[in-house]
Amino acid sequence: AYKRAVTDAGAEGTVLYCREHHPGRALDTPAVRRLVELEQAGVSLDELLAFRGRGRARAGCVDGEVADGILPAGASVGLVRDVKLARDIVEELVRGTRERLTALGADTAGWVWREWDSRAA
Repeated sequence: AYKRAVTDAGAEGTVLYCREHHPGRALDTPAVRRLVELEQAGVSLDELLAFRGRGRARAGCVDGEVADGILPAGASVGLVRDVKLARDIVEELVRGTRERLTALGADTAGWVWREWDSRAA
């Protein structure tokens, strides 16, 4: 649920919260909006910490409770379009590098290009 929430967030999908005490940025969820409302209402630090609790990040990130959780995410979350395996990212980088070097006329004859063996992953 966390990964899906990140890819669905868009460029304006995060909120800065607890600006005065311990600033953080998270996906815009009902729990984070409530935290911001409490902060703007001027509640004490103890009240903010009581609402935030220790389990809200876990609820969102691990347990999949997106609405109830705090899902940490930076402002660049809007750049995330999909979730890929690390293996696929490396393959794309190697393939793109090889293609670009070839297009530039680089002599790569002596280079060793190892194909990723997905069975070993």
